[in-house]
This record gives sequence, structure tokens and C-alpha cells, in this order.
Amino acid sequence: MTLTRGPGERGYTPPTNSQPTVVMTLHPAPPMDVKNPVSWRLVTSSYRIPAGDPLSAFKTANQLIHILARMEAVEKGADEALLVNTSGEVAETASGNLFWVDRGTICTVPTDCGALSGITRSVVLEICQTLGLPMNECVIKPGALRNSGGIFITQSALGIVPVTTLDGEPVAPSPRLDPILRAYHENACPTQARY
Repeated sequence: MTLTRGPGERGYTPPTNSQPTVVMTLHPAPPMDVKNPVSWRLVTSSYRIPAGDPLSAFKTANQLIHILARMEAVEKGADEALLVNTSGEVAETASGNLFWVDRGTICTVPTDCGALSGITRSVVLEICQTLGLPMNECVIKPGALRNSGGIFITQSALGIVPVTTLDGEPVAPSPRLDPILRAYHENACPTQARY
């Protein structure tokens, strides 16, 4: 769904009496193979997103930095771009939220670092709570992320995407991800959760 300010003259100042327009488009969801989930190679982008940007809480049509970062990642032979904010902290990926495992704890970035609070991110946090898995929202620098015990991305289109490499270095799969993946497919996509 896309919400616009509605019809009106060009310019940066919308008329005070404008009628917003809501447009909804439908696209087929990509197929999910529960037994062979998609995995991605992740590369740190040279593009930075503003730290503390109040607009990062909103999914807007202005995703130029994310598009450029993804293009840069593809040019480097990766599937997805890791976005760092202007304070040097990990924020999100070009198309999703980032999670990592630190000594058995499932961690994710606080949204005030520049990350959009995604729907699938919220689902995974609920799953962790239901399963009694330790979790934490914390700030992390890219160097520390390389020492984590597993990395995965959440997004609405593909669900949970394990990361296999970060900046060309292998990322070990975490056994902590298995129960999360199982619960996600059983609850979020019950028709596809056939083991």
C-alpha cells in the first residue's frame, strides 16, 4: 500500500485541503522452500544512512541509498548490502532487518540506529520470546559483527534469510536459528511448513 498526498500542483508544499490517495498493488509472493531456505552473501556498503533520522521509522518511497547500496553489493558479487549509519553503527540491510547471535543470545539493532522496525523483525522477536531464547537489542559495529556466532536477515518477502558470508568471509550457521526458522514457517506460513 502506498499513501500519497493526493493530486495537486507540483512543489514541496502540499495544499492544505488535499485529499490523500491510497494505492494498493498485489504481486505474487516468491516461493519458499522450507527445506532449502534462501541464503545470502552480505557485503558492507560504502553508502551511509543518517544516524538518528526520524524518517527512518517510516517506510517511504525514498529508498535511494538502499537501492544504490544493493546495486553496489551486486557489483561486488553479493546478494545484499549491510548499511551502516553515520555514527559507524550497523543499522539494517538494503531490504531488511539484521539479526546476529552473540554467545547464544539473539541480537538485533535498536530502531533508533536508523533501522526500520520491520514486520518480520517483530515476528522473530515474538518467536524468540515464545521459545524462551535470550534476546537483546544492542548497538554493534561492523568489526564486531564479523565475530558473531551467526547472522540472518528478516524481511517480508522472503521471511528469514541466513547469511553465509560477510565481506567475503564465511559466516558459520548458528544452531539457534533452527528453532526460529521452524517456528516461523509453522506460524507465519503454515501451508508451506512441511518437513
